[in-house]
Amino acid sequence: MKKSTFIAGLCGLLNLTNAGAATVSETDPVPNVTDPVPDGGVGYKWTVLLGGNDRADLEGVVGAWSWDEDAFPETTRGWTHTSNWVALRLQRSSEVTIRLFRKENVPNPAGGVGGNILFPAFSIYRGWDGDGGDLHTYNNRGNVEWAEDLTYLTHVENNGSETSVKLTLELPAGLYSLALGGNSPSTNREPVQGYGFTVMSKPVEGPSIEIKGGTRRLTLKPSAEISGSIANVDRARSLRMRHNGRTSLVTMKGGNWSATVDGLKPGRNAVWFTLQGKNGKMSDRKRVTIHRNGSPRPFFIRGSLGN
Repeated sequence: MKKSTFIAGLCGLLNLTNAGAATVSETDPVPNVTDPVPDGGVGYKWTVLLGGNDRADLEGVVGAWSWDEDAFPETTRGWTHTSNWVALRLQRSSEVTIRLFRKENVPNPAGGVGGNILFPAFSIYRGWDGDGGDLHTYNNRGNVEWAEDLTYLTHVENNGSETSVKLTLELPAGLYSLALGGNSPSTNREPVQGYGFTVMSKPVEGPSIEIKGGTRRLTLKPSAEISGSIANVDRARSLRMRHNGRTSLVTMKGGNWSATVDGLKPGRNAVWFTLQGKNGKMSDRKRVTIHRNGSPRPFFIRGSLGN
């Protein structure tokens, strides 16, 4: 994507955003102002911004075969211009629930209302695409060749009888594209169909370090045992300890961990524990201060022993 286009699109989105509230706009977030065409790449119908505990609802009409161009599962092609594309921006890492469902009496921009026999299906991609051209079809189960800024994540296809489909997944903060459409099992020509779309976000709590016995210690020995637990350990990738310029990996067993700190010097010693989440980023960091006193001085009892 061209850098100037990308920045301009983001600036526009920031103007739309209300902190803590979902924002829905029937616009393309990255209109192409550089290429000869007025809007290159994906032609987004909707722009949705989600913060923390947010929800956005919208409706529209799509082609009956817009997500899958025919009734044959061997093909992986959807119709680009009869699908509806959503540009989603997550402002923080979230558990995202997406639901696409059949809806009646949805206004059709061409006149009248959409049909009520939609077999909903959708695809999710990472990124936004707003440069270059497009083609009449797109890959609904993989990367889209002409949308080089998108990376395929997953899809939900209809089994041929579902009137509603739903998916819940964890996504890091960032930009995402959704292709909404129909996957009708019929081979007869059908008119455009009405849909309802709901997307909800719930903040994902990252893993954190708990240290037993507190973060300040006193010892006479050159080594110390430190242990603790990990909250939300299922979202943790690794725990590392750093002391005296050396970093070592700490073994986590379930939600618990323990480590031996060697080479404690007389005086103050700082030991750092760094927790990495599954997203590869630092999730938590804590310091344990261990003060080692010098060796006990020998002591004498004054007096004399009896005979």
